Amino acid sequence: MAASALETRMCTIGLLETVKTGKKTGARHDRSAVRKSAGCVMDAVDVSVPALRRFARETVSRWGVLSDDADLALVVTELVGNVVRHSKGTEVCLLLSATASTLTVEVRDNGRWHDHPVPTPDELACSGRGLQLVKAYSAYVLVRTSTDGTRVVVTMQAS
Repeated sequence: MAASALETRMCTIGLLETVKTGKKTGARHDRSAVRKSAGCVMDAVDVSVPALRRFARETVSRWGVLSDDADLALVVTELVGNVVRHSKGTEVCLLLSATASTLTVEVRDNGRWHDHPVPTPDELACSGRGLQLVKAYSAYVLVRTSTDGTRVVVTMQAS
């Protein structure tokens, strides 16, 4: 099976998308409280990185919450790439959630956290700055590790 067909099949199977409306105020819904959610689970393999990046971009485009999705693409690429390269897990899960003002990106894996030596800052280094980049493009970043895997939650401002 071609990689693109495999990617499409896996994301379609793993797709969960919901829209929750806010509180009803009189005859109208409070649109600021509308929350949209979508998720995709894939094997933690190289083809999952571009597939989940595409899934995130297409989903957020459909929701219309970002005017430019380049920052989102970078964040998803870094987080999913970290799972594929470092977690030694078998699955990666991408969850997206949006309100009128925020976009939340959550990446989970079922691998084991491995402490890595903290590299000496080097402006010429080709790797080792992924989470620093994610933090630079985000309003909030949370990393939680456990014996069941790692969970990274990133909040970005919607625009």
